[in-house]
Amino acid sequence: MAKTNKNELSEIEWLKLLYKRVDSEFALTRNTIATTHQWVISLTVAGITAVLAFGEGDFIYPTELSFAAIIALVPLMFRFFIRSCLEYTLFHRWLTIRNLLDTFFYTCQSSPQSSEPIKLRLYKAIDLYYLGSFSAKPMGKMIEDNLRLAFFWPFILLIGLVVIGFAYQELTPFLKILILTTAAFTLYETINFLTYERFKYIALD
Repeated sequence: MAKTNKNELSEIEWLKLLYKRVDSEFALTRNTIATTHQWVISLTVAGITAVLAFGEGDFIYPTELSFAAIIALVPLMFRFFIRSCLEYTLFHRWLTIRNLLDTFFYTCQSSPQSSEPIKLRLYKAIDLYYLGSFSAKPMGKMIEDNLRLAFFWPFILLIGLVVIGFAYQELTPFLKILILTTAAFTLYETINFLTYERFKYIALD
C-alpha cells in the first residue's frame, strides 16, 4: 500500500490505527468476561440463599418454592454461559490479531526481511476474525475453557439440586408449568447456541 498523497495512509500507519482499535476491543472483552464470571458466582450464591430462605433459615430442600427457585435458575445460568462463550470468542479473535500485530511490528524492527510471511498471516487473521465472523477457537475448546474458568462447580451444584428436587419433590401443577417453560426456553437457547455462526471455527494455519 504505497502512500500517494498526504491524505492517504501508509500501510504501517493503517496497521497502527488498527492496533489501537483491536487493543481497545480486547480490553473491553476481557473486562466483560470477568464481569460475567462475577455474576455467575453471585447467581450461584443467590440460588443457595433462596433455598435457605424458603427453608426458613434451615436447609430444608426440596420444597415447592425452593425447587421452583432452582428450576428458574437453570435458563438464567445457561444464558450467562452463552454470554461468556460469546465474549470468550470475541476475546480470542482480538487477542489473535493483536499478537500478530505485535509480532509484525517487532519483526519489522528486528528482521525486516522476515516480516512478509508474518504480514500475510496477519492479513489472513484480519480477514477471518475482524472482517469475517469466524471464531479463533474450536467450540469444544471454548466450552471446556468456560466450564473450567467459572461454570463447572455452579453447574454441578445446580444439576445436583435439580436431580434432588425431581427425586423428592411432588410435581404440583405450578412446578409442571414452570419446568415445561424453562425446558422450552433452554432448548431454544441450546439450538441457537449450537448454530450461532460466530462460533464457527476456522483455523488460521
